[in-house]
Amino acid sequence: MLGDPVTDLTIAMELNYFQLNRAECFVPMVVKIPGRELELAKKFGTDHTLIDFVCEVMDEATGGTITAGFSSRLSLPSRFTSLTGNRRGIS
Repeated sequence: MLGDPVTDLTIAMELNYFQLNRAECFVPMVVKIPGRELELAKKFGTDHTLIDFVCEVMDEATGGTITAGFSSRLSLPSRFTSLTGNRRGIS
């Protein structure tokens, strides 16, 4: 395990906005991380890469109050950390 986690990753993010009714909306989010960013774990001989995603939704109308949030942890086995150049998705 590394002493200090890597906190700077190149990512591409896409958001869409769908209003379900006057009070609710659905906002799907897609985050893409290039395979070259995940090869660090393989260099140090670990068997997986662990990524923590944290998201907070703020309401500007109420002065930036956090209205929702979530976090997710993704563990990728080392066989997926060498997909540089492969356009196949990982689920």
